[in-house]
Amino acid sequence: INYNHGALGITGYLNSISFDGNYLLVTDANGQAGRWDGKSLAYHLEFGDSNTAGSKQLISYGGSLRHTQFKDLSFAPEAPNRTEGSAYLQDEILISNHFKWIVGVRIDKFNSLKGAVVSPRTMFMIKPVKTQAFRFSYNRAYLAPSVYWTHTNSYIMTRFDLGSIDPDLSGNFFNFPFCFCGNGDLEKQSLDAYEIGYTVFMVKNRINVGAAFYINDSEGDFYWPQTESYTSQNPPPGWPLPLEVLDALIAANAFGPGLGLPSVYKTANRGEVRNKGIELSTEIRFNRNITGYTNYSWQARPESEEFDVFSINLPPNHRFNAAADYNYSRYFGNVSFIYADKAYWNDILSALFSGSTKAYKVINITGGVRWGEGWKYTAMLRISNLANRLVQNHVYGDILRRQITGEFRMRF
Repeated sequence: INYNHGALGITGYLNSISFDGNYLLVTDANGQAGRWDGKSLAYHLEFGDSNTAGSKQLISYGGSLRHTQFKDLSFAPEAPNRTEGSAYLQDEILISNHFKWIVGVRIDKFNSLKGAVVSPRTMFMIKPVKTQAFRFSYNRAYLAPSVYWTHTNSYIMTRFDLGSIDPDLSGNFFNFPFCFCGNGDLEKQSLDAYEIGYTVFMVKNRINVGAAFYINDSEGDFYWPQTESYTSQNPPPGWPLPLEVLDALIAANAFGPGLGLPSVYKTANRGEVRNKGIELSTEIRFNRNITGYTNYSWQARPESEEFDVFSINLPPNHRFNAAADYNYSRYFGNVSFIYADKAYWNDILSALFSGSTKAYKVINITGGVRWGEGWKYTAMLRISNLANRLVQNHVYGDILRRQITGEFRMRF
């Protein structure tokens, strides 16, 4: 339910979710498909308002409150209910026709974290002339760990090639269980974002060109490191080799420094990592009926002095999009081209499930017609991935092929 009066907005909603299915990537300790069952009920209330202060300031403020109840979560049977609240205040200051400053702060309180977290943000804009603008911005954001990260307690099966110990056993796999365990002592994840941008309007405002350089520094990302190993004193069920082999795997750092055959993966906070890149964009209004745009982004490989970046996702280095829109009388249409470079994914369970996706190109087209009094009726045809290429956006994502959609709309 929404209530709006002037700048004041109040929203309240209820989300009730029930899920029941198999976790197809892994099996449980009994060799059966892992279950993903449970229910959640979330109550959410938020409001926002803004007022002018004199002729050159706009002050915005608001807040939210959310309470979530969990029941029968198969992957986190001990998950507690959660409550979180927030409040924010922002001042938009028009210093002059050439300078504008936005400064704000947000405070969040999560019952899963100790104390409150404060998120400042600011943006300073310089307009030397009406058609050009430079902006400098900074903001900080936080993410509290979810129930999945703090209270997961699932035993799943994996396998180990005994040939890595003795070449004569190559191809003989040993199936064993290990625990994915949550961590109630997780800290928040934080992000500090810096951006410098430039925008210019040319040719009587028919061409808009933009450029930006950004740096994102994150700390405390959640991940699943191996924390315990099977030993001769605590062997996995059915271990087929001498027990001292388990201790030898630990001594040889077979699964990492001081780690042998894994028995426990427990959630933890990762160290600092930096992402940076550039974004370029162009919008063109050819005439009143045809417009187009292009955008390109380059993202560098993440950098960290605390861990190997191949233990996290590596995003596409290059992305490019271009599109043209047509709208004349009763007819309209769009054609777009999308390119994304290859990427590496390491965000599913452990490193055993990591992998890459290939670069892809996609062409999409849409066409439609309107008719009736006041364009009461609209019919359109949309074709995604016109060339029917194999597209995968994540190493465990769907294989996307050509999709054709017809749509009819009627206003009454």
